[in-house]
Amino acid sequence: MGIWGSTFGFKLAVMKLESNDAPEKIAEFYKKALAKYGAVLNCSEPSQKPSAKDSNKLDCGDDKPEKGGLLFKAGTKEKQHLVAIQANGQGSLFQLVYVEARGDEKDKKAL
Repeated sequence: MGIWGSTFGFKLAVMKLESNDAPEKIAEFYKKALAKYGAVLNCSEPSQKPSAKDSNKLDCGDDKPEKGGLLFKAGTKEKQHLVAIQANGQGSLFQLVYVEARGDEKDKKAL
């Protein structure tokens, strides 16, 4: 899904998948895959500190995984890649999310 204008744009892509692999195995794969977009943040750990507000550096902010789940992020504030993983019986459910937002700071706060 995407909405683009002359000064503002927003794109969202979401995929939900199921695997017979354990959440830890899925997490290891996607931590490596996310690394091509920059530092990988583990938002499952409460020790992740927010970055400076005026920076384009990505932080976890208020994003947290579902109870017992894992959440990883990489990219920038304008181009975020997220992976959320949850145990499902012997396997896992996981979601891949890409969010891209373009516009001035006033427009982004309206989101």
